[in-house]
Amino acid sequence: MPKAKSLIAVFALALLIAGLIFGGWEYVKYHKAIAEVKESWVAAQLLAGEQKYAEAILAAEKLIAEYPKYATKQKIQYLKGIWEKMLVAQRLWFEAKQLAVQLKYEQAIVRTRELLEEYPDSYFTNEAKSQLALWEGIVFRGEKIATYLKKAQDAKDVNDLEAAFEAVMSVLELDAGNEQAKALKAEIEAGLGAQRKAAEKRERFEGLKSQAISFESKEEWESAIKLYTEALTIEPDNAEVKARLTLCQYNLYLDGARAAEVGDDLDTAVDLYTKALSCKDNPLIQKKLDSAKSALQAQRAAERMRLEMEEWLRLATEAEAAGDMSEAVGWYRKAADRGNGGAMYKLGIAYHSGDGVTRDYARAVKWYGKAADRGNGGAMYKLGIAYHSGDGVARNYARAVEWYGKAAGEGMSEAMYKLGVMYHDGDGVLRDYKKTIKWYRRTAEAGNSDAMVNLGLMNYDGDGVGQDYIKAVEWFDKGAEAGQGTAMYYLGQCYRNGEGVGQDYVKAIEWYRKAAESGESKAMFSLGWAYSNKEGVDVDYAEAVSWYRRAAEAGEIAAMYYLGVMYQTGKGVAKDYEQVVYWYRKAARLGDKQAKERLVKLKVIW
Repeated sequence: MPKAKSLIAVFALALLIAGLIFGGWEYVKYHKAIAEVKESWVAAQLLAGEQKYAEAILAAEKLIAEYPKYATKQKIQYLKGIWEKMLVAQRLWFEAKQLAVQLKYEQAIVRTRELLEEYPDSYFTNEAKSQLALWEGIVFRGEKIATYLKKAQDAKDVNDLEAAFEAVMSVLELDAGNEQAKALKAEIEAGLGAQRKAAEKRERFEGLKSQAISFESKEEWESAIKLYTEALTIEPDNAEVKARLTLCQYNLYLDGARAAEVGDDLDTAVDLYTKALSCKDNPLIQKKLDSAKSALQAQRAAERMRLEMEEWLRLATEAEAAGDMSEAVGWYRKAADRGNGGAMYKLGIAYHSGDGVTRDYARAVKWYGKAADRGNGGAMYKLGIAYHSGDGVARNYARAVEWYGKAAGEGMSEAMYKLGVMYHDGDGVLRDYKKTIKWYRRTAEAGNSDAMVNLGLMNYDGDGVGQDYIKAVEWFDKGAEAGQGTAMYYLGQCYRNGEGVGQDYVKAIEWYRKAAESGESKAMFSLGWAYSNKEGVDVDYAEAVSWYRRAAEAGEIAAMYYLGVMYQTGKGVAKDYEQVVYWYRKAARLGDKQAKERLVKLKVIW
């Protein structure tokens, strides 16, 4: 029995040890499994943190399936739902970015807006918002570019290249590398260049044609032919120029034939008549070709007449130089009756001035008209003056402009100046400051100092142009160099007021003095003021009175008033009531308000 108990105890102990060993093994296995689950869950979360949502979701699903209790405890199902949303958001965002890479910005914007609307709190929200603004800007810019490109193309299609160039430059400001805009710009620039060249050629053509017509009107055939020929190198198919060229050649051959007849060179005459007939079929010339002797006799008669004409003009010129206009008019009349335009012009001047004949403006206009019909530029200008002033004809500004224009076409500087005045004042034409400046510039370049002054005044006053004292000074300076007193006066004003130049009273005085010496009354007044008020000179009331007097006697109203003031105050001159009243009254009658007020105080009626 004791032995049996011992065996039972041993067996029980063995069972106990075996149980402990088996239980410990199961425990180890359980905790090892838990560690692996935790490790899998951590790995899944790390995947989600790396935005590998698809892998994280698969790991979560496996844990939910295999370890549901653990999954419930760790809220894996909830997090999986979040990851699934993030996966959808991620795919939307990836798709949007891919579309943007493919420059499909409108589609990228749609996907991004879908992402932001459905998943406003996703990991990608901030980046999506930033990129959305960028892409919307690109689309907007693209729309602007497309609009400008269409505008440029449309303008180009209707040959409005200036507008097209402006539009295409707007594109390049938005996208300097835009190839379509670059190509279009190159085309437009080429077109503009072609337009400029065409315009230059056309301007050159018109200039040559105008000069040729002028020579043609003076029967200067060779000069006209040379210019017409040159014009045809620019526009070879111009029918008018071809016709004029042929006519000039025709006339040149005829003149040559007649000249040959005068020299008894009948062979040359026959040759030239033949050439003339090749230009123009004229039965009369054929007859001349057939009867060269008759033509020779006629030419000799014409030569005698020409010599007579020259003699008459010589005698007229000598008589005019001697001061005997009555005799000169007689000779000019003979030449005019034979069709001499210069003599007609001289008769017009004589009747207008009453020199050698009784003044008769109507007859003057008649002779000017005849001379103008023969291309006399001076006569054209005089007709413009007549219609402008109404001397000899009813005043008609439109006709005046017409004749000034013709005279300007003949190179008459005075006519160019008058055209500038007419366009400035709107007399006979619509007021047009650009044309005013154009004509003033042309005549100023020809040395017309009045035009220089007027250009200076337009810039000084901002009259038709932006006020620009510097340009005004430039023109006043040119006028002053040409001896223009008004220009000198305004230079003085500019230096006095510091307009366009640094203020310098001394230089102002220098220019006032030069202007006054040329007879400019405003400058005389300004010198009087300077001596009264110590501007560039010491106060010298006597000198001030002297300049005020000169200005007043030249008709300067302000000078009359201030001369009265000097007599009233006794500055620079003895007080003299009669002189006070005299000068105040003179100024008042010419509209001076201050003079009127002074006379009222003196109880004097003006």
